[in-house]
Amino acid sequence: MSIALIPIRVQAVWLLLDAAPVQEILGAQPWLWMPHARRELPGVLAWRGRAVPLVDLGAVLGIDMLALRESRQRTLIAETERGFLAIPVDEVREVQSVPSGQIREAHAVERPFSPTEADLQDAVMSVLDLPSLVTTLCGGALQASSD
Repeated sequence: MSIALIPIRVQAVWLLLDAAPVQEILGAQPWLWMPHARRELPGVLAWRGRAVPLVDLGAVLGIDMLALRESRQRTLIAETERGFLAIPVDEVREVQSVPSGQIREAHAVERPFSPTEADLQDAVMSVLDLPSLVTTLCGGALQASSD
């Protein structure tokens, strides 16, 4: 059995993200900084008539924080049990089908919200646990969307 994962880059750090919740991959998007917001959730962006919370993976992982009102080159829109969220990243590569046997407990690099890793494209990449990240960071802040 294989798992569809999307390689994403924030600064020099490559991560893998489950492709299933990703609804759309956009270019750089303007976003609105929210006063007194947590650094991991600095603001919102407009997507399909919604204000979508923005998750700053650089701040979450402790590798880099978005400067106020700065945009990264790509923005992933993901749907979680708690609603939609926007994830700005510096680079996105095509979805990779990774055999589940190649995903193992993280040992090469320990990152928050990344209990597993996989060898892909000649590198060891942490697999981001998006549901755990959303639960921890947002609690009830993300509301289930209705169409």
